[in-house]
Formats: sequence, C-alpha cells, structure tokens
Amino acid sequence: MSLSADNLFSRIPNYIHRRCFRMMDRMREKKYQKKILIIESDDWGSIRTSSADALKILQKEGYDFSSAVYSYDALETEEDLELLFDVLGRHGDKLGRHPSFVANYCVANPDFKAIKESGFRRYSYEPVSRTWLNAVGSKNCRELVLAGRKREFFYPELHGREHVHVRKWMNALIQGNRSAIQTFDLEMCGLEFRVIRDFDSCFYSEHMNHILSIEDRSNMIDDAISIFQSVFGNKPESYIAPNYVWDFDTEKILKRNGIDVIQAAKVSRIDTAKHLNRYLHVGARNAIGQKYSIRNCFFEPASLKYPELAACKCIREIDLSFDRHVPAVVCSHRLNYSGRIKPELRDRNLKALDEVLSETCKRHPDVEFLSPQEYYELL
Repeated sequence: MSLSADNLFSRIPNYIHRRCFRMMDRMREKKYQKKILIIESDDWGSIRTSSADALKILQKEGYDFSSAVYSYDALETEEDLELLFDVLGRHGDKLGRHPSFVANYCVANPDFKAIKESGFRRYSYEPVSRTWLNAVGSKNCRELVLAGRKREFFYPELHGREHVHVRKWMNALIQGNRSAIQTFDLEMCGLEFRVIRDFDSCFYSEHMNHILSIEDRSNMIDDAISIFQSVFGNKPESYIAPNYVWDFDTEKILKRNGIDVIQAAKVSRIDTAKHLNRYLHVGARNAIGQKYSIRNCFFEPASLKYPELAACKCIREIDLSFDRHVPAVVCSHRLNYSGRIKPELRDRNLKALDEVLSETCKRHPDVEFLSPQEYYELL
C-alpha cells in the first residue's frame, strides 16, 4: 500500500522523535562488561479464568474469546511449575548457575464467599496460599515455589496485592451487571476488555488512574508486603506495578517498606487519565535512590499473532542487548506458562523457551545467569 505525500510527511516528526529518543537512551545507558540474562514474569498468583469448564460455559453464553489471549491465563498449577522448573534446570552458565526466573506475585485474590455473604457490599480477599489450597491441582504450589527458590532459579517478587480494579468490580456487582455476575458465579473477576462490551475490564489495578488516596495506596502495598512475607518467608526486594502504572508517591511508599528496585518498561505510565509517561534507561535511578530494572527483551509467544516467531525474536533482542553491553532483561508473563485452560499452549511455549536458552548459551558461552540479588547490586 503506497503512502500519499501528506501521510508520509505527517509520520516524519514521530519517526524523528523515536530515533532521537533511542539515541539519547543509548547514550545514557549504563554499560556492563558481563553478559547478564534474567527473566521477569508478571501475574503469578492471580485468578483469571477459573477453569476450562468455566470458559466453555461463558462461550455458550455468547462471549467471543477468539482474540482474547488472556482468557487462557489462569492460576498456576503444580504441573505448570514442575514443567517450567524442568526447562530452567536444563541450562547453566559457565559457573553452573541456572537462569533466574523472577516470578512477580499478586499475593491475594477476592474471597468470593465472603463477598457474596455481604450482598456485594463489602470487599474481602484471601492470601494466595489459601487460593492455592482451594484450587484443583495447585495445593502444593507454595512448597514448589520455595523449592524453586532453594534451587536458585525461581524467585518470587511483588506485583501487588490483587490484579483487580476492586471498586469498579464491586460497583458492577452491586448494579447487577450481567457479565460481572456471570463471571462472579464462576469465581472470576470479570473478563478482559476484548470480550466484554457492557463495562470496562476489571483486570486493571486501581493504581491505573490514581483514584485511591495516598493513604489507601499505602495500606494496600503494606498489606501486600505483609502477605508476601507470610507466604514466602521474606520481604520482597523488588516491585513491578500492574500494567506499568505508578507514580512518585508509590515509589516513596515502596522505599519506606525497604524496596529499592522497581522493575519497569522503557516507557511507563505515571497517569493513564492524563497520558503522562516516563522514559527510563538502563542504569536509571530516581531522586530517592531506587534503581530501575529495565526490560528490553520480550518472550511473549501467547500474545503474538505468529507465536512460532517468539523464540527468534527474543534471541535477536538478547543479541542486541549484549552488543550494546547492557543486561538482557526478558519480559515474559505467566500466560505463557499457564496450562490450566489449554495445556498444549503451555507446552508449545516451554519448548520455545528451551530454544531461547539453548541458543543463547550457544551464541554467548560467557553469558551469566546472576541471581536477582546479584543483578540488583550491579544496577
């Protein structure tokens, strides 16, 4: 398709802006002698689709999931963890260290029984440890996570309390919204935005438009850290905001709780309503001394139109990171490893992850699989 002269010239300013930003970004980057690779993965612990049967029920009700990839995301099972651990355990760097997989946990889920008993008037939540115990195939997930950490390749960190816009969801339930009630009865917190049309998705956190006061946000983060400590036995060392949206007040709350590392994308949102972004580079720090772990590689086969290209794409991004002497920080959501709904998708993606790690070790025999703690020290 050919472009008219007007269309062509209208795109030039954006092109120049992107090129200039990329050049400035690379000039400011902190350079590393080591070839460091680490994987950061979000959404662990969250309920999305409760079961394959629930998805079938909703399909019969007329919901179209054909373009809704996150409808296949679900609470991790023991099998999901064991198969992922098997892939991670196959690979080692020159010192025998396995790839570090940082699993960012939302540590609570809605307590559906308590919410229903309140007539949808009061929100209640349960720790992820209880969610695991009550879910088919997940009863031993806590023990497996702790075992993965002991084997030094699976490291839980903090993603938040729950990945739910609580106020929007509770208002929809009180008002008797059809899709909210139907999914609640299946122990789900609504559907993703590509599926529902009668109200916005509740998968987004309440941090999105900062409708919470600083005090409420502080209480929510304090709750999350307390639950994290009770479940995993230690405080988190890093945090990744749901949907990459957080502001400077949130950073102060995290600092007060001893969190000095914030996982981030190069472009992150300060406020979605005002369309305020922040631009970060490798080695960036904020005014109160917190460090940013910047994601620059992506392994997201479940979200790609052509998932068979995911491994090649990620390997290329890792090569480019090492060429620029910066760590390869791979973003890869739990969706890619979730087999509760469609295990064949999980198995396909694990095969691709195995290819990424094998090829990286082959191309870069000096790659180093540092632990998150070792990596954070170098930021």
